[in-house]
Amino acid sequence: MRTFTKFIILNLFLIMMTSKVFCKDYIIYSVTHNVLMGEPNEQSIKNYFVNIGKQQGLKKGSVLNVYRSLTMSDPYETKNRYNYKIKIGEIKILHAEDGSSIALVDKISDEKLAFEVRNFMIGDKVEVKLND
Repeated sequence: MRTFTKFIILNLFLIMMTSKVFCKDYIIYSVTHNVLMGEPNEQSIKNYFVNIGKQQGLKKGSVLNVYRSLTMSDPYETKNRYNYKIKIGEIKILHAEDGSSIALVDKISDEKLAFEVRNFMIGDKVEVKLND
């Protein structure tokens, strides 16, 4: 009986440890925007859909940091590949469901980094912004 109890405790410990190792990435998984009809002073509005919601503590007005991953290789010296996680802005939650939310642009970074797309896009990672 003691061996069986040790086996169960060991398995529970392993399950808890592996769940910490394999954390889920939260990302922008879809982008929609209104169609401009040529009216004067008409502005494009984009909605960003993210796979994080009420279950993770979000509510209307929550702010998420948006990051883009860039990978570059050093072909000359070390031949290593370097991964960069760069903050490109923030989005604000408009509507939150249990496991997903809809957000709008709150702020886009004005740093002089060369991005192919100077806006948020599908695949960009998001994290809850903690109060500074």
